[in-house]
Amino acid sequence: MRTRRTAGTLAAAIIAASAMASPTAQANPLNAAADTAPPETFETAGGTVVLPTGDRVTVLPNGNASIEPAEGREDIGFVTPQAFDGSDELIAVPFDMVDDIEAGLEDPRRYNVTRLLGAGQTDAGAAPASALDDRAYTGLLPDPTGESGTVADEAQKFSVILRDRTGGVPDDSWAMWATRDGSDFGGFAIDADGVGSEAFMPGDYIIVTQFRRAPTDTERGELVLGITPVTVGDGQGQLLVDATTAQPVSAEVERDDAVYVGAPISYGALSRKDESFGLAASAVAEAGSDIYLMPEPDLPEFELSLMYQPTFLSPEGSADPYTYNLALGELDGFPADTEYAFTDDELAQVETHLHDLGAAVRGHTCDYGDFVERQTGIGLCRRVPVAFPSTHTMLYTAEPGISWEHSAKGGIYAEGTQRIVDGFVDDRTGVVYEPGRTERTVVKGPFSAGAPVVARSADEAGGHLIGGLLYPGFSVGGESLAQVGFDGTMSLSRDGRLVSETEGVQRFVMDMPAEPGRYTLAAESVFSGTTSVFAAASSQSWSFDVGEMPEEGYEYLDLPVVSLGIEGAEGGWVDGDEPVEVTLQAMAGAPYAPVEVESMTFEVSYDDGRTWRNVAIERDGGTAAGVLCPPRRAEFVSVRMTAVDTAGTEVAHTTIRSFGLA
Repeated sequence: MRTRRTAGTLAAAIIAASAMASPTAQANPLNAAADTAPPETFETAGGTVVLPTGDRVTVLPNGNASIEPAEGREDIGFVTPQAFDGSDELIAVPFDMVDDIEAGLEDPRRYNVTRLLGAGQTDAGAAPASALDDRAYTGLLPDPTGESGTVADEAQKFSVILRDRTGGVPDDSWAMWATRDGSDFGGFAIDADGVGSEAFMPGDYIIVTQFRRAPTDTERGELVLGITPVTVGDGQGQLLVDATTAQPVSAEVERDDAVYVGAPISYGALSRKDESFGLAASAVAEAGSDIYLMPEPDLPEFELSLMYQPTFLSPEGSADPYTYNLALGELDGFPADTEYAFTDDELAQVETHLHDLGAAVRGHTCDYGDFVERQTGIGLCRRVPVAFPSTHTMLYTAEPGISWEHSAKGGIYAEGTQRIVDGFVDDRTGVVYEPGRTERTVVKGPFSAGAPVVARSADEAGGHLIGGLLYPGFSVGGESLAQVGFDGTMSLSRDGRLVSETEGVQRFVMDMPAEPGRYTLAAESVFSGTTSVFAAASSQSWSFDVGEMPEEGYEYLDLPVVSLGIEGAEGGWVDGDEPVEVTLQAMAGAPYAPVEVESMTFEVSYDDGRTWRNVAIERDGGTAAGVLCPPRRAEFVSVRMTAVDTAGTEVAHTTIRSFGLA
């Protein structure tokens, strides 16, 4: 066996190679690359917002989110209502702020996490007013009409009355309404007596309610959720929401020492006639509170849904750590029985091997489950602290209708945040489990270039820009793992003449001429962190043709890379005592899609790029395979690939220390 090298300072030569750019995404990468964006992070559409209360809300790379209450606020809980316009905006409001927002004493815009991150704001309390959402709000949510609920003279007063399971007034409460045809929305301001009143035009409505009683030193708290149809104009002037009629929502697991740590829960009604219309709400129940669901409403023209996601952890300091991640509920109607109980054999028991990249680090996992058919929850997942390396048993709901998204981070965090600045992030989606035992490896390797997210656009000042996100160290061998912590430079050339350049590679933005032509985008990178011995240096370039610059909006540049795969790689290492079979795949975009190429080459180096050897490959379209026979004393393998796709884009990239030989 060969000796593994541990992480540390590496004086590696930065190699020069000619090559060009890459893919597609949902958010404008020019915004992600703005000066306000945190550098050197894989969280392309995410980040952490500190709410005015000190609670932290983190949006993860896959769009999911997690909430970390401030010290002493662990049992407060949150309401996370869906935006009236059906968008995916994440609005996270601690329950002890709801009354102040409804009374106009607290600014609801400081709890719209999506809008704050989009404006580059991470401290909601300190964000300047000019950076806040410019829409009018009705209570917790933006006013969909901009008219603040103006009604005609024939409107009638309608009241909603909320009572907890003791018959008393809830400590915190929240309610919203919608016409059953989707023509209007609004919210109730709930007073100190648990009553909210609005002037309604005669017609059919849906009222969504959510209220809670806080836990005490001697009694558990409660969270009560409900959807109720009402008709205004038939003599009914009020709705009593009586929590004594609600059924408990709970889960039990097999392991007696499992510690329940809380659950996000989402519920809603989606129109069967018009899928653009629905009313839904979400909340986070902490460990000290029980959840109750009001009886299923009679709403045949709506598809009701419930998604309940409790998490259980092994006791602190356990020698055999484990986590239960459950996704429970129903997509068409409320479940008849919401008191769930499971044995381990009914779940997927995934022995998860967490590897490091040369240096032991701390980190966390965050797992989110929802329906395969459509997402009904808001993407909140529980961050679970883990060590790299270690083995952690993860237990998941194993049903064909439930799909899981997994996120794992390891390394060094920016102070006071959940943002990795030196380490790695793994993000995978669409995992459907079957019951039984299985294994998963987090951090596999080998490493090469990841398909970048690059776009060009005209800016508001009349200039023209190119920008996006680059991944100098990336692994797609059954994972989507990016190294974080690269320094380097980017350059843009046209017809061989330098146009612009900038420092920083993982997020970048540069000037770009509006004229059509053939351009070359190139990056030179060095891993400046201390957590990895892999992808020590990287060179990437793309040569591509573009037409006229778009006058407005932005245009993605589909720039490919050649990914590298090796079966059995773990933690960046492969068995070097036998020939190493490698696979190559040209790909672009996000999510990554195969690309057809007209040519491809592959070279390797066993001396950190000082000398190179050509590797014979058998290519079929954009896929190729080859075999390496490393010298006996080799420790690391560096790789260099080139390809030309069917659009004429030329790509070349080099990775020093793509993988190690064990």
